[in-house]
Order: sequence, then C-alpha cells, then structure tokens
Amino acid sequence: MLRTQEDLTFALLASFLVKKTPPSTSPLPVSSRCYTLFVAASFKESEFNLTPVVCRLGTAAIPQLTQIEQAHQPVPWSEKLFLDEFAQSNSLTYGARMAGELCGYVVFRIFQDEAHILNLCVVPEVRRCGIGTVLIEETCRALHRVAVKWCSLEVRVSNLRAQKLYEKCGFHEVGRRRGYYQENNEDALILKVSVQDLIDERGIEYV
Repeated sequence: MLRTQEDLTFALLASFLVKKTPPSTSPLPVSSRCYTLFVAASFKESEFNLTPVVCRLGTAAIPQLTQIEQAHQPVPWSEKLFLDEFAQSNSLTYGARMAGELCGYVVFRIFQDEAHILNLCVVPEVRRCGIGTVLIEETCRALHRVAVKWCSLEVRVSNLRAQKLYEKCGFHEVGRRRGYYQENNEDALILKVSVQDLIDERGIEYV
C-alpha cells in the first residue's frame, strides 16, 4: 500500500521505466512529478527520453502554469494575469516539457525590434538540467524569425542563480530599477542581449 508522496513518486518512476505508462493513482503535485523525472534521468535509460521539448503554449496550459507559479514563484502570476497575457497579440509563451511534463516556461512580449522577458520559471526539481538555457535559446530563435534585434529582462539583485544563467547566455547589465519589486522593495538589474550575438555565439540553428 502506498502511504506517502515519496512512495507514489517512486511508484510512478518504476511504472515509467518498466511499463512506460503511469500507474492508476491520483495525479501527483507538479514538484513530485518533476522530481520523478529528475530521478529517472539519473538512470539514463535509452528508452526514456528526457530531452526538453519546447513548444508554444496556449490558454489550455494555464492550469499547469498557475500551479507551478503558486508553488515556486515569490510573487506568483494569477490565472487572470495569464489570460490577459495570452490575449495580447505581441505576447508569446513557450513551455519546456520532459516526458510530456511541463517543467518550465518563458513569457515575453515584442515591441518593434526589442523583446522583453516578463516571466521565466523552471521547476526547482529539474533545475541545472539546461531547461532555462533551452527556453532562452528558443526565445531568441523565435525572435530572430521576426527580425527582433534585442532581448531584455529584469532580475532580482539577490537572484544570483538566475543572473548566472543569463550571463551564460550573453546578457549584460545595462541598468538598475530601484525598489522595482514592491513586496520587499528589492532592486532589479536590467539585462540585455543582442539576439544575433546570442545565436552566433551559441551556434543556434534558426532556419
């Protein structure tokens, strides 16, 4: 008998690896399902494809997006905020899935020749697996197709992990917004990258 969330997690893992289909149980929280993927990745099973697959998301993904937001973001977006964003003609949202599970996403808007990333999140259980990098690369691939030259974003001054990711992708600091995050009056760093430079330096295929 399965008594704990951990029991369910490893039951799901065993089912994936042996039967390739999930067991008949109640859905696990996003964090548990993603942890299952993280554990499965350590087995490096050739038949268990854990390569992140990135695709554009629509309103059908809002329940998953809001669940991840509520669990992992300090100031989570609401369902209404996502709905409003999807309604904007210049807004795009991409999601990264591993074994069909949504593990990360990026939301950005395009303003003439510049895009601004509004939200980028990767579920903690699968961070350091390259998902954030893949999302940024796919964003710049999409931007290059519509001749956008620059991509910018804000990041908390305390979020060193995110800053390291953005630096790795070629973003550089161009300014600071004092007290930008109102819940704690924290400053934001403004980071920017040339879309063409990012594509060239990382060897991204964009055709």
